[in-house]
Amino acid sequence: MRQPNLSQCYQTLELPRDAGAEQVRAAFRRLARRYHPDISQSATTQARFVEVVRAYRVLRERNRRSFMDTDWGQCDRCGEYEDLFDDLQGRRACADCLLGIRRKRRLLPAPLVVVARHVAVCALYLLALLFTALHFVTDEPHYVEIAVVSMAAGLAALAVEVIWLTTDR
Repeated sequence: MRQPNLSQCYQTLELPRDAGAEQVRAAFRRLARRYHPDISQSATTQARFVEVVRAYRVLRERNRRSFMDTDWGQCDRCGEYEDLFDDLQGRRACADCLLGIRRKRRLLPAPLVVVARHVAVCALYLLALLFTALHFVTDEPHYVEIAVVSMAAGLAALAVEVIWLTTDR
Protein backbone atom coordinates (compact mmCIF):
# COMPACT_ATOMS: atom_id res chain seq x y z
CA MET A 1 0.00 0.00 0.00
CA ARG A 2 1.36 3.42 -0.93
CA GLN A 3 1.80 6.13 1.61
CA PRO A 4 -0.68 9.00 1.49
CA ASN A 5 0.41 12.39 0.21
CA LEU A 6 0.96 15.26 2.65
CA SER A 7 -2.46 16.89 2.22
CA GLN A 8 -4.13 13.54 2.93
CA CYS A 9 -1.98 13.16 6.04
CA TYR A 10 -2.98 16.54 7.40
CA GLN A 11 -6.62 15.81 6.58
CA THR A 12 -6.46 12.40 8.30
CA LEU A 13 -5.04 14.00 11.45
CA GLU A 14 -7.63 16.81 11.21
CA LEU A 15 -4.96 19.50 11.07
CA PRO A 16 -4.35 22.65 9.01
CA ARG A 17 -1.64 22.37 6.38
CA ASP A 18 0.74 24.65 8.32
CA ALA A 19 0.64 22.63 11.57
CA GLY A 20 3.93 22.20 13.38
CA ALA A 21 5.56 19.10 14.80
CA GLU A 22 3.98 19.52 18.26
CA GLN A 23 0.50 19.97 16.79
CA VAL A 24 0.99 16.84 14.67
CA ARG A 25 2.09 14.89 17.74
CA ALA A 26 -0.83 16.12 19.84
CA ALA A 27 -3.36 15.34 17.10
CA PHE A 28 -1.91 11.87 16.67
CA ARG A 29 -2.11 11.12 20.39
CA ARG A 30 -5.70 12.37 20.54
CA LEU A 31 -6.83 10.33 17.54
CA ALA A 32 -4.84 7.27 18.55
CA ARG A 33 -6.62 7.22 21.91
CA ARG A 34 -9.97 7.53 20.15
CA TYR A 35 -9.42 4.85 17.49
CA HIS A 36 -7.07 2.42 19.24
CA PRO A 37 -8.09 -1.26 18.71
CA ASP A 38 -7.95 -1.93 22.46
CA ILE A 39 -10.61 0.72 23.05
CA SER A 40 -12.92 0.11 20.09
CA GLN A 41 -13.38 -3.29 18.47
CA SER A 42 -15.22 -2.26 15.29
CA ALA A 43 -13.49 -2.79 11.95
CA THR A 44 -14.03 0.80 10.82
CA THR A 45 -12.26 2.28 13.83
CA GLN A 46 -9.38 -0.17 13.45
CA ALA A 47 -8.99 0.85 9.81
CA ARG A 48 -9.13 4.50 10.85
CA PHE A 49 -6.43 3.81 13.46
CA VAL A 50 -4.17 2.40 10.73
CA GLU A 51 -4.75 5.51 8.61
CA VAL A 52 -3.92 7.77 11.55
CA VAL A 53 -0.69 5.90 12.30
CA ARG A 54 0.36 5.95 8.64
CA ALA A 55 -0.34 9.68 8.34
CA TYR A 56 1.55 10.41 11.54
CA ARG A 57 4.58 8.44 10.35
CA VAL A 58 4.71 10.31 7.06
CA LEU A 59 4.41 13.71 8.74
CA ARG A 60 6.87 12.78 11.49
CA GLU A 61 9.42 11.69 8.88
CA ARG A 62 8.82 14.86 6.90
CA ASN A 63 9.34 17.01 9.98
CA ARG A 64 12.46 15.08 10.91
CA ARG A 65 13.84 15.45 7.40
CA SER A 66 13.00 19.15 7.19
CA PHE A 67 14.82 19.62 10.49
CA MET A 68 17.90 18.07 8.90
CA ASP A 69 17.45 20.49 5.95
CA THR A 70 17.23 17.91 3.21
CA ASP A 71 14.99 17.88 0.17
CA TRP A 72 12.62 15.01 0.86
CA GLY A 73 9.43 13.89 -0.77
CA GLN A 74 7.64 11.31 -2.84
CA CYS A 75 9.55 10.12 -5.90
CA ASP A 76 7.45 10.46 -9.06
CA ARG A 77 9.03 7.35 -10.59
CA CYS A 78 8.76 4.74 -7.82
CA GLY A 79 6.36 6.40 -5.37
CA GLU A 80 8.64 5.96 -2.33
CA TYR A 81 9.32 8.74 0.15
CA GLU A 82 13.05 9.42 -0.20
CA ASP A 83 15.65 12.16 -0.51
CA LEU A 84 15.11 13.74 -3.93
CA PHE A 85 17.76 14.87 -6.39
CA ASP A 86 17.72 16.64 -9.77
CA ASP A 87 18.64 14.68 -12.87
CA LEU A 88 20.19 16.23 -15.98
CA GLN A 89 16.77 17.13 -17.41
CA GLY A 90 15.75 18.91 -14.20
CA ARG A 91 13.35 16.21 -13.02
CA ARG A 92 13.35 15.18 -9.39
CA ALA A 93 13.77 11.55 -8.34
CA CYS A 94 15.27 9.39 -5.59
CA ALA A 95 18.83 8.11 -5.87
CA ASP A 96 17.76 4.57 -6.78
CA CYS A 97 15.65 5.77 -9.71
CA LEU A 98 18.38 8.14 -10.94
CA LEU A 99 20.95 5.34 -10.85
CA GLY A 100 18.56 2.90 -12.49
CA ILE A 101 18.54 0.55 -9.52
CA ARG A 102 15.37 -1.43 -9.17
CA ARG A 103 14.49 -2.54 -5.71
CA LYS A 104 13.94 -6.25 -5.57
CA ARG A 105 11.09 -7.14 -3.29
CA ARG A 106 11.57 -10.15 -1.13
CA LEU A 107 8.60 -12.43 -1.58
CA LEU A 108 7.61 -14.39 1.46
CA PRO A 109 6.92 -17.20 1.18
CA ALA A 110 9.21 -17.85 -1.74
CA PRO A 111 7.57 -18.80 -5.04
CA LEU A 112 7.39 -22.50 -5.81
CA VAL A 113 9.87 -22.20 -8.69
CA VAL A 114 12.54 -20.72 -6.43
CA VAL A 115 12.00 -23.41 -3.80
CA ALA A 116 12.20 -26.13 -6.48
CA ARG A 117 15.52 -24.75 -7.78
CA HIS A 118 17.02 -24.68 -4.28
CA VAL A 119 15.81 -28.20 -3.54
CA ALA A 120 17.25 -29.45 -6.85
CA VAL A 121 20.70 -28.05 -6.07
CA CYS A 122 20.66 -29.56 -2.57
CA ALA A 123 19.42 -32.93 -3.87
CA LEU A 124 22.20 -33.13 -6.46
CA TYR A 125 24.85 -32.39 -3.82
CA LEU A 126 23.35 -34.99 -1.50
CA LEU A 127 23.38 -37.57 -4.33
CA ALA A 128 27.05 -36.84 -4.95
CA LEU A 129 27.78 -37.27 -1.25
CA LEU A 130 25.78 -40.51 -1.11
CA PHE A 131 27.54 -42.06 -4.12
CA THR A 132 30.93 -40.99 -2.80
CA ALA A 133 30.16 -42.74 0.49
CA LEU A 134 28.93 -45.84 -1.40
CA HIS A 135 32.19 -45.90 -3.35
CA PHE A 136 34.23 -45.92 -0.15
CA VAL A 137 32.05 -48.62 1.42
CA THR A 138 31.76 -50.99 -1.58
CA ASP A 139 34.88 -49.98 -3.54
CA GLU A 140 32.84 -49.98 -6.77
CA PRO A 141 34.30 -47.59 -9.42
CA HIS A 142 30.99 -46.73 -11.10
CA TYR A 143 29.80 -44.97 -7.91
CA VAL A 144 32.61 -42.43 -8.35
CA GLU A 145 31.43 -41.66 -11.89
CA ILE A 146 27.85 -41.13 -10.68
CA ALA A 147 29.12 -38.92 -7.84
CA VAL A 148 31.15 -36.77 -10.25
CA VAL A 149 28.19 -36.40 -12.61
CA SER A 150 25.89 -35.47 -9.68
CA MET A 151 28.40 -32.89 -8.42
CA ALA A 152 28.79 -31.40 -11.90
CA ALA A 153 25.02 -31.21 -12.30
CA GLY A 154 24.76 -29.55 -8.88
CA LEU A 155 27.39 -26.99 -9.85
CA ALA A 156 25.60 -26.31 -13.13
CA ALA A 157 22.27 -25.87 -11.31
CA LEU A 158 23.96 -23.53 -8.83
CA ALA A 159 25.47 -21.50 -11.69
CA VAL A 160 22.04 -21.20 -13.30
CA GLU A 161 20.63 -20.05 -9.94
CA VAL A 162 23.34 -17.38 -9.55
CA ILE A 163 22.80 -16.15 -13.11
CA TRP A 164 19.04 -16.06 -12.52
CA LEU A 165 19.44 -13.97 -9.35
CA THR A 166 21.92 -11.49 -10.82
CA THR A 167 20.19 -10.73 -14.11
CA ASP A 168 17.85 -7.79 -14.17
CA ARG A 169 14.45 -8.97 -15.34
